Amino acid sequence: MTLFLLVRHGLTEAVGKIIAGRLPGFPLNEKGRAEAAALAASLSALKLDAIHSSPLERARETAAIVAAPHGSSVVENEALTDIDFGRWNAQPISHLESIPAFQRFNQHRAFCGIPSGERVSQVQARMVDALAQVAEAHPSGTVVVVSHGDPIRLAIGFYLGLGVDLVQRLEIGTGSVSALELSEQDAKLHALNARDVRMLPL
Repeated sequence: MTLFLLVRHGLTEAVGKIIAGRLPGFPLNEKGRAEAAALAASLSALKLDAIHSSPLERARETAAIVAAPHGSSVVENEALTDIDFGRWNAQPISHLESIPAFQRFNQHRAFCGIPSGERVSQVQARMVDALAQVAEAHPSGTVVVVSHGDPIRLAIGFYLGLGVDLVQRLEIGTGSVSALELSEQDAKLHALNARDVRMLPL
């Protein structure tokens, strides 16, 4: 089995305010760096076989902080990147909430797409495929994967048998870790949105 520690990057100034998507920039703010440091301390005693990250700055920065106590390198993986929000990129969320297309998207993501963007079914497929490839490379290992809220929700939702319209019920906070064990026979979710894995039976 492969134990995945699915980490959402630390807080940035964009979280909850604007759609950052795949736009460059948006580094961790002070609280985000503190979240990443706390997570790094939590994971410091574990033997980590690999650390994979989305190529976006906020994820890479979080991954580097987590990797530092282990002296490990970080593998950038394009498949772990955030959703392509198309024409909604850089838009204030407060503005988008009044737009019917955005409202429909949040009500029925399985059906409604993002203008000039990526369908959530595509996001889920690339995340699940990426995890499968990493599991093949580390069939008995522990791997940290640093990604983004929606992609992590979609990956976990796939293994829990949740439709994509239901995964928004899964809370994935910044600087959190969710522990997902994958094998050829089964998938088990050991933790969701945790802050300290030292309290978990891993």
